[in-house]
Amino acid sequence: MSEVMGETRHGPRVRVVVLGTLAAAVIAVGAVMAINRWVTPSSDEAVAEPTSTVADKIDVELIGNGSANKVVDRTTEAGITVRVHLTDDANMFGFPQGQIDAPDWCQVTSTAIVSAVSADAVAQTQMPITKAPGPKGSVSPFWGGQLEGSPLYGVIVQVADDVTLVRGAIAGGGNDEMAPVKGLAALAMAAPAPPKNANPFEPPQANPSIDLIRADGSSTRVTRDALNNGPAIWSDPECQEVFNQENFEPPPPPDPPKLPPASGLTPSDPTAATAEIHEAMLTIYDKGKLADLNRIDLIDDPGGIQFALDHVREFDTDKRLDKFTLEFGDLVFLTDTEASFLYTITIGDQGEIYYHQFGRARLIDGRWKITRATYCQDIVHVGWNCGP
Repeated sequence: MSEVMGETRHGPRVRVVVLGTLAAAVIAVGAVMAINRWVTPSSDEAVAEPTSTVADKIDVELIGNGSANKVVDRTTEAGITVRVHLTDDANMFGFPQGQIDAPDWCQVTSTAIVSAVSADAVAQTQMPITKAPGPKGSVSPFWGGQLEGSPLYGVIVQVADDVTLVRGAIAGGGNDEMAPVKGLAALAMAAPAPPKNANPFEPPQANPSIDLIRADGSSTRVTRDALNNGPAIWSDPECQEVFNQENFEPPPPPDPPKLPPASGLTPSDPTAATAEIHEAMLTIYDKGKLADLNRIDLIDDPGGIQFALDHVREFDTDKRLDKFTLEFGDLVFLTDTEASFLYTITIGDQGEIYYHQFGRARLIDGRWKITRATYCQDIVHVGWNCGP
């Protein structure tokens, strides 16, 4: 049985001392003194469990995509409301669909979203759910309430079919247990009050013990490494090996959307006009500062774009602005002076792809120019915007 992480710490609890009724002149001063006074209890004072006053109609907003089904909705003995939703979003974490020869615990099927709500705090996280739990367990801790001085510590665990109960305890804090539902158990417990100078954005000072109990009475304690490393898909060498070898098939690109219907009005030479629009696009996405004059000349409303380009170059150490690759899709003429088209743009060395973007071109003074909105939607991808 392995030791779990952390040490037991009893930190001070903050209290505001309100002075009694005094003369009017004294109250004003006394109130200020009271607000700034901190009272520290003795180190052996018990840590009280938070109680929940959350009404059933109040829910925590889900973080995640995809449709969600609630699979857990319960209240612990300490009054903490715990909810778990399963979404059909299998691509939020882990590998894309279609991976080859990966173990079951490396293949994501859905995402679990878990929340714990007490009277004073909310804790929330999400975890990828795989075809099977990892060989060393699949668990993800979460926490909240440090800023409020009432920390919660929770875990969500994906377990094998033979696990009938998951039990947890926090040294100097609370405890919780539940029978798994759809192979998942979510626990939430009070953690010891934080020290006075604790960073509210760091995990609470909790020393958790999480036990997986089977029907035959045997049990396994979740190790400190498992709690620190999260689910197997993030840390198991077999999952990482599959990923590093690129031993999967990338998902296919989405189907292109439909362009607006053509009006029937076209330029006198649609083929030449299409070629000119494509050439204008290639020019405004050309690389280097020396191309800026030609770039700006072919945008219908270039105000502020040079400023945007200069700003991106100042901070874009990867020079992504000079790493645009275009692929053109369908084009229709809305009138004889305006066209709508689709294009896919790839940015940077890592192949960041934006499929089937809408572009627009206008005929101005006998020349086809690209609209400001078309170019500026891609400036956003490299970390800036063109302004109003």
